[in-house]
Amino acid sequence: MKTIVSIVSEQTVPNYLFIKEMMEEDDELLFVTSNNMKIKEKINFIVAVAKIEAERTKTMILENEKDFSSMCEQIVKEIDPQKSYAVNLTGGTKLMSMAVKQAFDNSGAKNVEMYYIPFPDNKILNLNTGNEMDINCRLKVREYIELHGLTCSNPTNKDCHYAEKSKEFFEQFIKDDETFIENVRLLRECQNQNPIKNNLDKRKKMTFADLFENNKEKVIRENSERLKEFVRQIWGDTVQEIGKEQLRFITGGWFEYFIYDLVKESVANDDVVCGLNICRQIEGKKEGRNELDIVYMHDNRMYIIECKTGGIGGKDGVPVSSIVYKGETIRKRLGLANNFVIVNASRIKNNNVENEMRTNKELYGIRYFDREKIMNGELVRELNSI
Repeated sequence: MKTIVSIVSEQTVPNYLFIKEMMEEDDELLFVTSNNMKIKEKINFIVAVAKIEAERTKTMILENEKDFSSMCEQIVKEIDPQKSYAVNLTGGTKLMSMAVKQAFDNSGAKNVEMYYIPFPDNKILNLNTGNEMDINCRLKVREYIELHGLTCSNPTNKDCHYAEKSKEFFEQFIKDDETFIENVRLLRECQNQNPIKNNLDKRKKMTFADLFENNKEKVIRENSERLKEFVRQIWGDTVQEIGKEQLRFITGGWFEYFIYDLVKESVANDDVVCGLNICRQIEGKKEGRNELDIVYMHDNRMYIIECKTGGIGGKDGVPVSSIVYKGETIRKRLGLANNFVIVNASRIKNNNVENEMRTNKELYGIRYFDREKIMNGELVRELNSI
């Protein structure tokens, strides 16, 4: 039996990985943290995800994290020289880590092993011996997200009936098929109209008459037969109505499934999901919602792919600034490094936009790929090299 000591700071992943690798059946946990409420909250995330019983854990809140001598004295009082300890020095401030080490050196405890994780390397360095051991634990998407105090819902991480059509849609899209693109545009307009949008949001299916023949827009009424035929080509000759998920797939969701299959089949990953909603649960209310198109884990690092079928930048495209803002927001919430990726099914037709995306890669590490880089294999090659 031993006590695992973890210094808790903003990044919970190194703490969690160390506990998963080192903790045995009868071991106890001692968390060392500051008086910062947000940092103290991180302990709850770690314990909940690791499913550790409360009676096996203890928390030491350092009263003065800027006073080295004071911290050493407080930590020494918590150490039992008769016990065995595995101490993870990875987290906290440098001063906190030094105080923990100094306290154990002065405690008289004989059976103490000091460790450090050079994260994101999946190694644990034994500071007593200089030896390294591999971290065998590989995080799943849900584990990683919950370690950051967020909840997630609606993920897809298995083959679905949409997948077969996604490649077909991509082939039609890259041919710049004018009829296909116009059909999608009209369906997107239907999808965004009230009360159609309200009914779809309530999970109600809409008849073709309600969607097309009785639509308030003349251009949709005039093309109702063509739109019905287009939908039936996808969902079957006998289909008489369509729901939100089916419309969402046709109007852009197909590209998410296409990239999802590409990542699943061709990019090294330990877990991959599509269409994930994340938020923070505060007093029973969900706040700060974000929808993530593709999320995958590889070697305990998370990668997020934002999928776009329309243009980016310019007069009619999605503003580059809004995409960058979303990427930066999500990266901060999830402690990500340079692994936020934008994939666009369209071509970049504006040199200014291309230069802007190149600048964002240099400044923020946000990578951008258009259809050419998907088709020539550059997307897969770079994702496998990040």
